[in-house]
Amino acid sequence: MSCVEDFLAERITQVKATIVAYETAIATVQADSKASYQLDTGQTRLMVTRHNLATVERLLQAQYNLLVVLDARVNGNGQTRVVPGW
Repeated sequence: MSCVEDFLAERITQVKATIVAYETAIATVQADSKASYQLDTGQTRLMVTRHNLATVERLLQAQYNLLVVLDARVNGNGQTRVVPGW
């Protein structure tokens, strides 16, 4: 693998770990309406409560979008260009 592929593979691993952390925080707060959850992604700390659950869900969606983009860069985007042979 090239240096770029190694970098992208490492980023994909980090994004997947962040997605799991966000999903755990969301599930914990949804299961108990009085609960709060301290989310530490390694870069930021966020206290997840019922009041900011929508914000955390938007952050989760952004991480999924980033994962799709990084995966497309590593594996190609699944598109094939077909041109006539004439």
